[in-house]
Amino acid sequence: MKQPTSNLHRDPTVVRFITAANEYCRLFELKTRLSKRTFVERVLKSTLTLYRAGFDLPNVRPESGFSSLGKWYEENKHLPLQERLEQDPQVQAHAKLYFSIRDKIISSLGKEYYYRKVFEPFEPNAQAMDMSLSGDLADIYCDVKEGLMRTGKRSDVVPPSVVWEWKFQMEIHWGRHAAWAVASLHSLLFGEHKVR
Repeated sequence: MKQPTSNLHRDPTVVRFITAANEYCRLFELKTRLSKRTFVERVLKSTLTLYRAGFDLPNVRPESGFSSLGKWYEENKHLPLQERLEQDPQVQAHAKLYFSIRDKIISSLGKEYYYRKVFEPFEPNAQAMDMSLSGDLADIYCDVKEGLMRTGKRSDVVPPSVVWEWKFQMEIHWGRHAAWAVASLHSLLFGEHKVR
């Protein structure tokens, strides 16, 4: 059943998600430097909290006329894919935010931390891919931060499209990165390659 959208700012699941998303993003925006171990502990706890909060978000319909790909994309979808990617202002802004926050994460971790991951574990012939912990964390950050920026400073305005996007991205994108990041962060705390 779809949730009514007029009071999303009062929905406890939305409030919990916004709180968790703000706390997650603040970890990477801190001016003060934490020890590597403290940073990894906080990021692991925050990622788990964010994932749970995203899982609990209500099912809503975005506003009429909303396009998850954006107005620019709709007007330019006839262009070849590479050209769209190079020109799309949303893609450019996302890439700038991604690389900026990824560099901060690498600095806090002390290095990149690559690992091997199977994208779809139930595919019989699935090939492992090289992934990076900093990439996972930055992807999560960008997906939730973009929605936070659209809610603005007014906590009483939460557009249905933002909640829809957070939930959709949790299911297909940042949720996967969160699950992979949790395993990597766990290894950094308790495995053979512990951070100090």
